This record gives sequence, structure tokens and C-alpha cells, in this order.
Amino acid sequence: MMAAEIQPSLYSMPDIAPLDLQLHPEVRQVVSSFMSRVRVPEATLCFIKGRASGDSHESWMLGAYFPEDLAEIETLGKPILYSVDDLVIAIPRQAEELAGKAIRWANGRLVVTGRNPDA
Repeated sequence: MMAAEIQPSLYSMPDIAPLDLQLHPEVRQVVSSFMSRVRVPEATLCFIKGRASGDSHESWMLGAYFPEDLAEIETLGKPILYSVDDLVIAIPRQAEELAGKAIRWANGRLVVTGRNPDA
């Protein structure tokens, strides 16, 4: 089982909304490797848009929320959990930018592209 798959939790999970997003196989491999290194078993995969050190523009990056982080965000009433195939992904802001798109892994980064119906 991939570490980012839906798992029961001691904390109550906020509502999970479907997101029309295509993850290419290389992204799934990177996600699996990333989540296997997260030492909290109930961590939730996160896609964060921000500026990495030395970058002049924002890009999408991987992260992980711990259960207590999700519980705290839930108290703010902000929807952030989305289902993409068999994964639950926390996207704290700008999820609408990903709707109907695809994500690839290139040059060590998540890259948002148009959807390829054959992929």
C-alpha cells in the first residue's frame, strides 16, 4: 500500500472533495518515495504552491501535513483535502489551478500541464 493512500486516523479527517487531476506515473513514484521518508505514519501528502529558495517564481512542491495540522486547519473551516484516484492530497490554496490538469515530474519539480487523454 502506498503511504499516501487513505488510512484511518486517530484525528477526525475534514471532508474530502474530488479533484479532476491526472498524476503521471513518475509523480506517483516520487510521491511514494517522499511519503516513505516521512516518519509520521498518518501524515497526509500535500501539494504546496510557493517559492523555493533562489527561485524567482512560485511552483508546486511536495509536503506532508501531520494529523494535528489537519485538525487545526479543519477548525478554520477551510476545505483542503482532495481525492485524486486512490490518493488523498492536502492542497491548502489554489487547488482550482489544478482542476482539469495533469502533473508531471521534471527537473526535480512538480510541473502542471494540460491533460493528455492518452496518459
